[in-house]
Amino acid sequence: MERKLIKQGGGGFTIYLPKKWVDKKKLKAGDMIKISETETALIVGSDIKEKKETTITINEDNEHDIKHLLTHAYRMGVDKIRLKYDDKKYCKEVRKLVSHLLLGFEITKTTDEVMTIENITEPEAERYETILDKAFMVIEETITNTKESLSSGK
Repeated sequence: MERKLIKQGGGGFTIYLPKKWVDKKKLKAGDMIKISETETALIVGSDIKEKKETTITINEDNEHDIKHLLTHAYRMGVDKIRLKYDDKKYCKEVRKLVSHLLLGFEITKTTDEVMTIENITEPEAERYETILDKAFMVIEETITNTKESLSSGK
């Protein structure tokens, strides 16, 4: 990739960074970037870590592999796992696996077809929304379980 130098006042120069890279890093005007120099190159970088996401579909063909699929995604450094399923019977096992095997990960959202599992240990402002989602999900599940217990006479 090539870029032209643009002369600035006072003897400085400017280059345009590729929009695709800036968008991928979620950078915006005013954000700081790092420039390091080697003998023959300048290296432009950012401290902003790219978020890795994956989607895993669970069905009766691979239901025995849930543990392996989740731990492989975890070991690969995935930050967000969307677990798709056609039967909620898998949810109980996934909850147990997440709490016992995926340190720093929590289930942050569940629907009838998808469960979202996220790394909530990163110290970023955007994590507050994820943690809040998790708190509301726990409250919702508690209410649902309480209603079921009351209606069944437990």
